[in-house]
Amino acid sequence: MAIIYNPNKKIFTLHTAHTTYQMQVDPLGYLLHLYYGAKTNSPMDYVLTYADRGFSGNPYAAGMDRTYSLDALPQEYPSLGTGDYRNIALNIKNEKGVESADLLFKSYEIRSGKYQLQGLPAVWADENEAQTLEIVLADENAQVEVHLLYGVLEENDVITRSVRIKNTGTGQITIEKAA
Repeated sequence: MAIIYNPNKKIFTLHTAHTTYQMQVDPLGYLLHLYYGAKTNSPMDYVLTYADRGFSGNPYAAGMDRTYSLDALPQEYPSLGTGDYRNIALNIKNEKGVESADLLFKSYEIRSGKYQLQGLPAVWADENEAQTLEIVLADENAQVEVHLLYGVLEENDVITRSVRIKNTGTGQITIEKAA
């Protein structure tokens, strides 16, 4: 199997013939990038370090834990307004002009075949040549969902990623940036 989920550690592992890509849902619900490199069967969550970061912002849910900062953690899909001051992947603005999305893990699905991109060029594969991992991140306050789609063509050494952004509310949102 090209895509494996470890429910105990909440680690997603994507394997190709020669590479591994790993992500983990942390205890607060943020999706963190762990590893991309030579194929390995080991969980790579040991790479995360938590040191006292007295001057880094942290989410409200972290409380007084100064070792937890999104500014220092390798987020898989960082967004504006969460205390991560590095380059972001997503910036949305609601109809009131508020620019923030606190994206937390909501669900996932692993299925056979590769996802389709309507009207766009993409890698194509038969049902038995690929698997798709869809991870849904959501911000209930901003009323937005981000669907991260990973296509794994194991024998071809290919991992693709696409993003779908869904407005789950009734108000208008503007996508200022999406990577």
